[in-house]
Amino acid sequence: AGVPQDNVLTFMETAAKAATAGASDLQSSVGVLTQIVNVYGEETISAQKASDVLFTVIKRGVTTLPQLSQSISTVLPSAAALGVSFEDIASQVAVMTQRTGDTAGSMTKIQAVMTAAMRSSSKLNIALKDNLNKSFTDLIAEGRSTSEIMQTLRESMTDTEFRDLFTRVEALNGALLITGDKNAPAVTEAMRD
Repeated sequence: AGVPQDNVLTFMETAAKAATAGASDLQSSVGVLTQIVNVYGEETISAQKASDVLFTVIKRGVTTLPQLSQSISTVLPSAAALGVSFEDIASQVAVMTQRTGDTAGSMTKIQAVMTAAMRSSSKLNIALKDNLNKSFTDLIAEGRSTSEIMQTLRESMTDTEFRDLFTRVEALNGALLITGDKNAPAVTEAMRD
C-alpha cells in the first residue's frame, strides 16, 4: 500500500497499536495511516506521528478511528497540495466534530474551504490578497494555520463581507466553525498537549 518494504514491520506495529488504542480494527488503522503517509510523504510525517495526531483528534473531538478512516481521504490531497499540514487539518476536525458530532460532514466542510483556497480567482483568494496582501498558499508557507488565516481575514471585514466570500454553504460553515471568539482559540489549542 505504498509503505517501503524496509518499514513495513514498524508501520504494521504502529497500526496495530493504533487499532487497539482506538477500539478499531487493523484494517481501519492501516487504511487511515497509509492514506496520511502516502499523501503527505514519509519524509513529512511518519506513521507514528500520524497515529499520535489521530489520537489527539479522537481525544479532543467527537469521532472514532473508523469514522476518520472512512472520510479523511476527502481532505488530504487538497490540503497537502496547498501545503496545509496534517496537524492543521486534525485541529480543524477535532473542533468541528466537537461542535457538530459529524466526522464526514466536517471533512466535507474542510474540503470546501480547501477548494475555495485552491482557486486563485475565488472570492476568498481575492479578499486575502486585498486584505492581507498574500494568497492562501503564501500565508500557509509562512507557517500560519488555516484557522489563523480565516480569523485574520474575518477580522478585516464585516460579517456579511466574510460570509459572501464562500459560494458553497459547506465552505462557509467550515470557515465559521474555525473562526470566531470561541472557535479560533479552540482550533489553536486542539493539538497542544
